Amino acid sequence: MNVIYKIYNILNTKFPFFGKYFYCFNFIFLLKIKYREFFKKRGNWVAGRVACLGQDVLLLLDLKDNLVNIQKGRIDYIIDLSKNKKIQPKIVAVESILKNKSVITFIEQQIFIPWFSKKPPLFFLIDSYSELTDQLFEHKIKKWKFCSNYNDLLHDNYFHDNYNSKGLLDTNHLIKIYKDFFFLFRKSYKNVPIIFLHFPVKLDNRERFKLRYIEIKKAIDILAKEFTNFHIIEVDENIVDWPEIKSIGMENFPYHFNKETYINFASQIKRIIS
Repeated sequence: MNVIYKIYNILNTKFPFFGKYFYCFNFIFLLKIKYREFFKKRGNWVAGRVACLGQDVLLLLDLKDNLVNIQKGRIDYIIDLSKNKKIQPKIVAVESILKNKSVITFIEQQIFIPWFSKKPPLFFLIDSYSELTDQLFEHKIKKWKFCSNYNDLLHDNYFHDNYNSKGLLDTNHLIKIYKDFFFLFRKSYKNVPIIFLHFPVKLDNRERFKLRYIEIKKAIDILAKEFTNFHIIEVDENIVDWPEIKSIGMENFPYHFNKETYINFASQIKRIIS
């Protein structure tokens, strides 16, 4: 797929108008994702909206290879995408504004919602990371959107001329948006377990994210009473710590944890699905 990005960037540099019309490559990425998810769904699969925490926990449960995931599918974006496919991100265009090229896979996942099929998943695993930290961006003219971490993008003149930064999800509307999101899932799967993981914020010194954690927790506590087979998992912050091997700059990534944290999450999930 790197060849596609290189071709696009070369042509778009020589012919500036090219980017306006070269969105047909989205079809290639769509086929790539559907092909991959098709084989996952042939077995026992897990529907996921999880970041690294959920994926590492599934690895401990020997279920990561079964995961059909939209890592940065923020709930408001997923709801909007379910109503209007035209808002899907234009992959090659987003790749050109990424500072961190490794996240392009997470942008590709946002092309469509892959969870709904005839064969239900074992369970739906969702964590709080996207609503906690991911921001929404919108193309000023075409109005297509994508979700990403703010620091993963090149915030240069080109970016500011062509994209609107919509920011973090407004916590004042969390209950309604989460409710609409879970209703969307329940329309297809009436009783598949929904397991919600709260990302620990103990290691994050930024007050606004600690406050967002509290607001998300309040919303999920309320909604857990409205939906059947809905499970909330969090860990005691006393066990949460930095990874045993702490690399240089790790303090800038406060959402990676010690082994005991992952093991605790995994054991709680195991009790639910056993």
